Amino acid sequence: MTINKPFVSKFFPSKSSRHRRNLEKQLQKIVAFGNVLDIGGAQKPILNRLSSVSQITRYEILDLPNSHMNSDQVIDFPISIETKLHDEVFRQLKKNNYDFIFCIEVSLYWSDPAQAMTNIANSMVNNSTLYINFHSNYAIQKPNGLDCLRYTYDVIKSYCDENRLIIEDVILTKVNFISIIALNIFWKSERMRRNNRYQYSYVSSFLFKLKKIEN
Repeated sequence: MTINKPFVSKFFPSKSSRHRRNLEKQLQKIVAFGNVLDIGGAQKPILNRLSSVSQITRYEILDLPNSHMNSDQVIDFPISIETKLHDEVFRQLKKNNYDFIFCIEVSLYWSDPAQAMTNIANSMVNNSTLYINFHSNYAIQKPNGLDCLRYTYDVIKSYCDENRLIIEDVILTKVNFISIIALNIFWKSERMRRNNRYQYSYVSSFLFKLKKIEN
């Protein structure tokens, strides 16, 4: 059997996943400015992944203390975003007036996403912009025991509604047509009834752009 190499490379990339390639491509289009908070950014800082024309004057990281021992990044706020934070922490975060907050490749490790989203929203000021991604159809990741959740569009929207976050844009990474066929075979063989009205069944991940508007 002759293998068509372009076909294989297109639908079975050997290095990074379709999700990862699309995520980095989208991040490179984002022009950030002013004060930036990078949630979970100790291992792979967002600072080096945005558009080269970004004008960032203040950059800070919020991440778990000692979460990435091999990273030389300074963690400005060594706390978990999904635990109840003290008022003093919120006062400090809001005092910094972040123009942009990024939370990339973090939500899959949360055990309490509702609390995490509330904490992030409470850290934002009027007109702050939040970029955050969520995984949907995606394999369990390493390290073992830490990958917790996958999300539907509807539950993400509910978090936004509860915290008065306006959805300005949603960028979808969809699985390729071979994966669509495989998913349908799996669902049918397991006698699972897919909700045909849900339009995101073939999405592997979402990248949300959210805005905080205070009355």
